[in-house]
Parts: sequence; C-alpha cells; structure tokens
Amino acid sequence: MNFARKYADFILKYKYVVFLTTLLFTGFFTYHAIQVDTINALENMLPEHDPALIEFKKFNEEYGGDFLVMVAIESKQIFSHKMLSTVSEITDEIQKLPHIEDIYSLTNIEDLTSEDGGLTFTPLIEKPIPQDIKKLEAIKTKVQGDPVFNRYLTHPEEPITVLYIRLKNNDDLLKKQGSRNFIIPAVTNILEKHKKQIDFQYYFAGNAPLEYELDLSSQQTQIYSTISIILMMSVILFFLFRHRTGILLLLVTIGIAALWTNGFVNVTGRNLNFVTTMLPSLILIVAVLDCIHIYAIFRKQDQSLAPKERMVYTIDQVLVPCLLTSFTTMIGFSCLMLSDMEVIRDFGMFATFGIFCALFLSLGPYCILLTLIPQRNTKNRHSISPKLTKAAAAIASYNHHNWK
Repeated sequence: MNFARKYADFILKYKYVVFLTTLLFTGFFTYHAIQVDTINALENMLPEHDPALIEFKKFNEEYGGDFLVMVAIESKQIFSHKMLSTVSEITDEIQKLPHIEDIYSLTNIEDLTSEDGGLTFTPLIEKPIPQDIKKLEAIKTKVQGDPVFNRYLTHPEEPITVLYIRLKNNDDLLKKQGSRNFIIPAVTNILEKHKKQIDFQYYFAGNAPLEYELDLSSQQTQIYSTISIILMMSVILFFLFRHRTGILLLLVTIGIAALWTNGFVNVTGRNLNFVTTMLPSLILIVAVLDCIHIYAIFRKQDQSLAPKERMVYTIDQVLVPCLLTSFTTMIGFSCLMLSDMEVIRDFGMFATFGIFCALFLSLGPYCILLTLIPQRNTKNRHSISPKLTKAAAAIASYNHHNWK
C-alpha cells in the first residue's frame, strides 16, 4: 500500500507534467502516423538467405520482372479500326506518364522483315491506323500467323491483346513502391476514360499490381478492423459500466496507444505491411484489459472517499498484476525479433513498444483522469452489471460442481 500511495501521490502531484508529456508524444507520433507507408514487398516476406528469395532477386535483376506491369485488354473487336486506335491512344498516353521506361503494345511494336537481302525493323501496324477492312484483315492474319506476336501480344484463342509497361528501375524500396502506387491508378484512369467510348475489359498482371493490391487490402483491413473493434468495445463497455464519460476516456486512452504504435513505425524508418497492419487491433485489445480492471475497481469504491484515496486502493490492487502481465507479454512479443523474416521481426518490435505505451497510458494519464471526472453513486450497488454477475456466478457454480 505504501508504494501504491507513493505512486499515486507522484502522478497526481505532477499530473500536468504527465498530461503535457502525453500531449507532446501524441502530437509527435500523430505526425509520423500520418506519414507511415504500407509496403508489401515480396522480398520482405521470406528470410534474407532463403534460396527461393535469392533466385527471385536474381530473376528480377536479370529480366526486370519486379518493374513490369502487364495489362490485358479483352474485346471482341481487337482488330477493328476503333479498337486498334483506342489501343494506340492508350499506349501513347501511358508512355507520357512519369516513372515509365518503355511500353510495348500491338500498335507500337516493330516487325523484323527482310528487304533487299537485309533485315529491317518496320512498324507492325502503320499509323494512322488503317480503316480499310482488307488491310485490317491482313494485319490480323499477320499477327495470328506469327508465333511471337500471337503468343505475347495477343491470345491464340481469346480476343485479348497485352500491353507491357516497364517502370524505371529503382533500388530504393520506398521510391519503387511510390512509383507503383502512382502508375497503377494512373493507368486505370486512362483505361476507364477510353472504356466509356468503346466496350472492353482490362486486367492487370505482374508483381507491381499484385503488391499494389496487397497494399490497398492491408490498409482497408487495418481501417475496418480498427473501427469494428472500437464499435464492439463501445457497446460491451456501455452495457458493463453505463458511464459514457468513463468509457470515452477508456477508448481515447487505448486509441492513443494504438496511434503511438503506428507513429513509431515511421519513426524507425520502417513501413507497414500485411502483418504489421494488425498492430492497432492488437494494441486496442491488449490495452483495454488494464483499463477495464482499473476502471472497475476504482468505480466500485465508496463514493464518499476522496478520489485520491480510491485511486491509491485501485493502484494497490492492479499495479503488480498489470506490470507482470504487460512485461511478460512484451517479452513474448520481443522474442519474435529473433525471426529470420523481416515482417515478423517488425511485428515483434512494434507490438512490444505498443504494449509498453498501453501500460504507461493506463497507469499514468488514465488513472489521473479518473480522479478528475464525476462518478455515479454506486452505493447500494452490489455489482457493476447484475445480470452479468448472475451469469458469471452460474458458470462458476457449474464449474465448481463439475470440476472433474
């Protein structure tokens, strides 16, 4: 009890210092949380010395597969004047975009021909695109008769033509992902604009579109899961405590812990990925436990006692259990930093930091705020939620009598 009283005296005496420190850290981590990027690079999902990863990097260096975007355009009228003109316009517009090294399509590829005993390169399709049906049929026959064109620029059996977009090589992971995040939506906008004029379907393929979709999916999952957890917690906590101010403070506290964790990701120079996007959900779930214990014990005390005395008793009851559970959980997650996989190491490091933040916020600012807000009179109340207590008692009684 003496240590609990000293701790309560300390945080209440320096409550403005605690609030100011919390506010400064919140501003700092909020700034970085806004700037954090989501990057799901395939090379970060395997151990650094994995043979498959080494071969994957060699292949990308040799053939540039990591910087290749393929767009398949499906139309029943691939070799019509209107469709070929559309493909030509799409090709020209994409070529003008930033981060584009080259683009190859049916309308700008060159054909190797023999002329006067020599080899020359001539456009496969002369511009302007011919309108004469016979010339268009001749183009179709030539393309379908050439095994290279018919395999790589069109499909032997399906009405499809393919655009090959090569991005500028960039070894910097963040810049590489930034170019992808710009190019995929930009190309999509170009395709959608032309799709309004002529009916066709399009499909993306390649590492770049795959990782771009992984980034979007990770970001959406983080947003939806975080919102779902907060809403579910709000409903459950309301039925447990029926005190909106106390519940709001609790949610703000655990929300700040999750925010600090996201900001810390950017402070360390790392990025979010499909694993670390689960961090806010994890921190919310872990942080709420300590806050619930603190709030329940504090609220159950006699309202006639001074808030400081009630907090002294509360801290005396929860301090050691909270420290033990938090530190053992931190040790458990920190063990993940021994993994060979970068995404797992990052998850372990950030989860450890987030749990520490949750511990600090729950035993610091949250405890101080509880002493400042008005509480409902709980005298003559034997439980926070009588129905829940009755149900819990029934379960305990059943377990006691059926322990075997």
